[in-house]
Amino acid sequence: MLYRFTGGADGSVPEYGDLIFDSAGAIYGTTSSGAYDYGPVYKLTNSGGNWTESTLYAFTGGRNGFYPLGGVVFDQAGNLYGTTDTGVFELSPSGSGWTETVLHQFDYETDGLGSEAGLVFDNQGNLYGDTHTLGPDEGGTIFELTPSGGSWTFQVLYAFQGGTGTVGSPLLLDSAANLYGARTNTPSGGGETFELMPSGGSWNYVPLHECSGGSQGSTPYGSVVMDANCNLYGTSSGGGTHNFGMVYEITP
Repeated sequence: MLYRFTGGADGSVPEYGDLIFDSAGAIYGTTSSGAYDYGPVYKLTNSGGNWTESTLYAFTGGRNGFYPLGGVVFDQAGNLYGTTDTGVFELSPSGSGWTETVLHQFDYETDGLGSEAGLVFDNQGNLYGDTHTLGPDEGGTIFELTPSGGSWTFQVLYAFQGGTGTVGSPLLLDSAANLYGARTNTPSGGGETFELMPSGGSWNYVPLHECSGGSQGSTPYGSVVMDANCNLYGTSSGGGTHNFGMVYEITP
């Protein structure tokens, strides 16, 4: 056991977010509650086999965000990026701690709302993420944030129609800049694994596998990973022989 959260300033209820390491071996993550009851970003530092927790930033609600359910990612300069229920943030280290900048605040009608997964960078420094509800077609969105002159431009790449977008499932970006993910609920039922392909300035949504229950699985919460042969692997929380979930492979 490395650390037990107390529910106070250190946070409570770490949910979907993946953990990451820095170059010194420290661990970074988020909890969805605690601190001011809106959740913090934290760091665990190892010294002689003992781990010490420190709160890097505690969200206070309002414009600066609340409920960081997903994890955080580093850029090459050592800044951290992540999502809250209401937007996308950056944490920059300084001599006195970490400073938060809100890169984008979601408009629930056009952008979607409730990002529960982390972000992913491409080679050009663009960020990709998703929301799991609302937006133009009421089912969440996949979005891109592009840096430009010290600010960030937000663009919805795809709006889900019905059901919900991804829940706790960061997107996967391959070497050809295609995005992959899994959504937990579709209009037909149990969710699906999908690919989003850039094409002539727009993006094409391609369902790869429908999780229709039984041997096909259902409700895939987790991310997908890709091997060297471009096969995709993931998990579903339901379905399978005993209806307790399964691990699956999708072969192109």
